[in-house]
Amino acid sequence: MVGVASQIIFCIFAAAVIGSVAGYIIGHLRHRTRIVEIERLWKSKLDQRDGEIAALREGITSSPPTTHADESVQKQSDAIGKEIPESNVSQFEDKLSEAVSLIEKLARSQERMENELIALRKGDTGEFRLQPSTPKS
Repeated sequence: MVGVASQIIFCIFAAAVIGSVAGYIIGHLRHRTRIVEIERLWKSKLDQRDGEIAALREGITSSPPTTHADESVQKQSDAIGKEIPESNVSQFEDKLSEAVSLIEKLARSQERMENELIALRKGDTGEFRLQPSTPKS
């Protein structure tokens, strides 16, 4: 009777060990594919954001200091003897502040992506879920 009981306990222990090893291997493979998928997603988003930043920088550096509209406003103001209207200055300031806020959002997004990739590469086995980005104004 003791021999049968010891065999049952041994078989249960062996099944537990085999199940644990198999579960760890399967879980690790699933986790690895998820990390690769998330890295690919973040890299594509990062490339897209880098392209947007490069386009903004190119737009800022390639645009001449005065445009045709600015020249016509300057001619009109010279003819009338007044300065450039405040509306054009405020429009420019609005566009500039929008560009600065976009660049700040991109920087925060890039920092968050890098932190998440670092956490994934460390191999944290805790539950990891991507959080949707929260708009910050």
